[in-house]
Amino acid sequence: MKRWIFRCAGLAVLAFAALLTFRYFDKSLVDTYFRKALREPLGLAGMTAAYLAAFLLRAWAWQLYLKGKASFGACLSGLLYSLLFNHLLPVKAGDGLRVFYIARNGVPWGEALRSTVVLRVLDLLVLGGMAAGGAVLYGFDLSYRFLGYCAAGGIAFLSVLLLLIRSGRVSFLSGEALWSMIRSFRGPRGIGLFLLTAASWVLEAGVLLGTVEITGLSLSALEAVWVNAVTIAGQSFQMTPGGLGTYEAVMSFALVQTGLEGKQAYAAALLSHGYKFAFSFAAGLAVWLVSPLPLRDYRLFQSKKGSTVL
Repeated sequence: MKRWIFRCAGLAVLAFAALLTFRYFDKSLVDTYFRKALREPLGLAGMTAAYLAAFLLRAWAWQLYLKGKASFGACLSGLLYSLLFNHLLPVKAGDGLRVFYIARNGVPWGEALRSTVVLRVLDLLVLGGMAAGGAVLYGFDLSYRFLGYCAAGGIAFLSVLLLLIRSGRVSFLSGEALWSMIRSFRGPRGIGLFLLTAASWVLEAGVLLGTVEITGLSLSALEAVWVNAVTIAGQSFQMTPGGLGTYEAVMSFALVQTGLEGKQAYAAALLSHGYKFAFSFAAGLAVWLVSPLPLRDYRLFQSKKGSTVL
């Protein structure tokens, strides 16, 4: 049933992306934007600095959650490996690789998994807050169709979560695990986790802001943060490598809400996403050269991890 649901959702996403491409793809405009980007090395360097800084803050937050049980370098490497494989594979296998990598660096499997789940939930809460706050602040005209998509996504998320819980393989709602998650957000440590996570997503919006600056489009910093939050939140159920298609669809919709034309919004989304693909491959290759990951051990890890409960 789960496989059937995900396949149908994947086909729907691909169909919507194809429709969007047919309607808004302008090859000459996309070529123009990409040529402009290649002529702006300083702009690309600024985007890279902002995007890398976002991952540095997430690594710091992960190390803070783990109370120093893993080094900062191990946390950063785990995140960059996750980024790479999320852009290589049609599902978010990178999260499993992230758990595996940090577990290989001395963190117990249960705690490695729990930390990944907690920080992913925190990401969604922060992104959801940014998306909702921006919609209220700017008074964006969110159609009933879009709200329906959001509701459908939420229902799908809860359905998959319940299926995982009922399978007995991973108990996300066991009393001890739930209490541990709640305690993670108490006191100064919890405030630090929230601030680091929020700041990381603000910095990631620098990629979109750099994109519109390079292409000569108009977008404020706050609007860039809102568009980025809506776009990333829309990647919760990735059906294609790097969310290809979904990313462009959601970002184009959000950019149109800020006043851009459809063709401009779609071309900017393609440029922004193309940059993120390039960054993920370059960063993944760099971390692979520094700290090679034995994929044979990862396959063995996958075969055994199901027997462990949070």
